[in-house]
Amino acid sequence: MEEKFGAYIREIMDAHCMVGAAVGVVKDGKVLLEAGYGVRELHSQKPVTEHSLFHMASISKPFTATAVMQLVEHGKLALEDDIRQHLPELRVENPYGGAITVRQMLSHTSGFPDVTDYEWYRAEGDDDALEMYVRELDVCLLFKPGERFRYSNTAYEVLGHLVHRVSGQLFEDYQKQHVLNPLGMDASTFFAGQVPDEFRNSPHTFDIDLHVSDAYPYNRKHAPSSTLHSNAHEMNRWALAHLAYVAGGGSGILSPEQHDTMWQPVISADQFGRPNTEVALGWFITRHRGQTIIYHNGHDTGFMSSLLLAPHAQMGVSLMTNTEPEQIQKIALGILDIAAGLEPEWVKPHILRKLEPAYREHGLPALQERLAGLTQAERERYYFGLDDYLYAAYALLDSQHATSAIDLVSFALEQQPDVPGAEKAYEVLARAHYQKGDVAQAAEMAKQSLLLKPDNPFLREELNKALSD
Repeated sequence: MEEKFGAYIREIMDAHCMVGAAVGVVKDGKVLLEAGYGVRELHSQKPVTEHSLFHMASISKPFTATAVMQLVEHGKLALEDDIRQHLPELRVENPYGGAITVRQMLSHTSGFPDVTDYEWYRAEGDDDALEMYVRELDVCLLFKPGERFRYSNTAYEVLGHLVHRVSGQLFEDYQKQHVLNPLGMDASTFFAGQVPDEFRNSPHTFDIDLHVSDAYPYNRKHAPSSTLHSNAHEMNRWALAHLAYVAGGGSGILSPEQHDTMWQPVISADQFGRPNTEVALGWFITRHRGQTIIYHNGHDTGFMSSLLLAPHAQMGVSLMTNTEPEQIQKIALGILDIAAGLEPEWVKPHILRKLEPAYREHGLPALQERLAGLTQAERERYYFGLDDYLYAAYALLDSQHATSAIDLVSFALEQQPDVPGAEKAYEVLARAHYQKGDVAQAAEMAKQSLLLKPDNPFLREELNKALSD
């Protein structure tokens, strides 16, 4: 079976231009696979192994949620507590009245907005970085708490500070002592600086080419939402602990009652852009080939990750890569299918992998000509979704290539003018025009985005600023 895993993963990596990846697979209490593929940095000979440490991005959140649930278990706080009861300095404009509960913060139903700038280029590393971030927040709720789902990294930064406030330990120290070490995840850490050079991966991104990112995604004030580093070997330990609880054993970090609470659905996310998905506390729940899947994915500059647990089948998969963008969850589900003895579905690479060379060499007309000249067979081999265009555009904006970002996003909208997520495309165009200094066009693109999705306080604030200028 290890050969079948390896053949599938290598074929996927080749088709999707992935530099390196690591995979962990467990089933029925045993490790089926923990392996690395490819290299840790483009054009190097440093192989990825099962011990190579990857930035896990939002897979940090189940760990943060676990820390909160431990404190609930020990009577230090309650899920129905108002978050301001423990953090009275937190400034929140709540026109709806009532509490903003810990449960709502964990399930992305608090009404908190999302982080708009992780400031990877201006990273803070002081012990008080998280506390200062929370103290400086000035939150205006987007909706009545508990009313709907909206993913919020900001809420998880606040939860991380809650762990610090209630436990008396720095967030990263609490994680190490109470979550990571008890599971034997000794190499895993929320500190990027603790990753030894021989296990470090470089982040790789696509804009109009594949390259090592100028920015490493680390900023200590975003530790609770984003900065876990781990490897295939230790993520298998995490998966086995959770599956042991389902099988009637103990995870070693939470009581069965708290596990049950974490995995209870809180709200459906279907109507909020996540079809066939329910939101739990620090986790998401979906279905795949008749199985309930408990999962979380991660994506930050240059890294993507996916963690899947199929509790009733006693299977778990962790996939981490140092390349973006990729359809990470679909690839992880293919690995899960192999573990279940099924044939995995092929995950199509994005059409940009085919079109990028033409644009890089000859510009937008060549991109349009290359697309028009695709055969039907070629079209069937590729995925044409908007998301990869947007990932590429964000990377271009990070490197101050606004014109290329405008080219790619405008091209994508021409092909799919009514595609879901078009409001994000117009937001990217607004950012790109603003970066070029064209305030009037930036304002026009911002208006287009807000027409499609008015619930975007960051963009509305930026629009007002641009118009006043």
